[in-house]
Amino acid sequence: MFCVSAPNPCTLTTRVNQIKLLNANYQKETPEAVDVLIEQNEYLRGVLYSDVKHRLDMNYDRDIAQEIDPYGTSTRHFWRGVVETVGRIGMQGLNQREIDMGLQGAGYTYPRFELRGSYRFLRMFLDHIEENVAVAGMSFDDTGKLNFACGGNILRLSGYKAQDVVKHLYQDHTVSRESVRTIVDVVLTWTGKK
Repeated sequence: MFCVSAPNPCTLTTRVNQIKLLNANYQKETPEAVDVLIEQNEYLRGVLYSDVKHRLDMNYDRDIAQEIDPYGTSTRHFWRGVVETVGRIGMQGLNQREIDMGLQGAGYTYPRFELRGSYRFLRMFLDHIEENVAVAGMSFDDTGKLNFACGGNILRLSGYKAQDVVKHLYQDHTVSRESVRTIVDVVLTWTGKK
């Protein structure tokens, strides 16, 4: 089920995975309602572009970056839609039952993030992350390992880098899948080794 969080409540509709805004101010086109609508549209574009035809396209004549966003690396709402559809966010060392019960796990746990796609698709995601997450003056991929991983059609992050990416995608969001929110909360509260 998709959910629009406060101040816009979530509702179940007759169609599976349909987002319905119930904000009364939406009809008045307040700036807040327009922002939520833009976020919702970008999120749904991400869901559409996570389709195999776009995400795993190996046609080298096609410029996926121009299709997604000709002016930049797109928005975090777009990439959140992609990640929630075909990516993985998790905690290594915890199973879903332990997460649901709020347990810490028996051993050392750490955040994990994974996204699959063609080199161009993953490179655009990595560009977005480097543009928005990297500390000023430092590259998010200073060793070039992530760029190399994009060439293998899978991008995996763990530890603090995974936490930084999840924090960027979910901070102050309005639209997301409710089922992903539980693990996101665990990832965001992770503090590393004690």
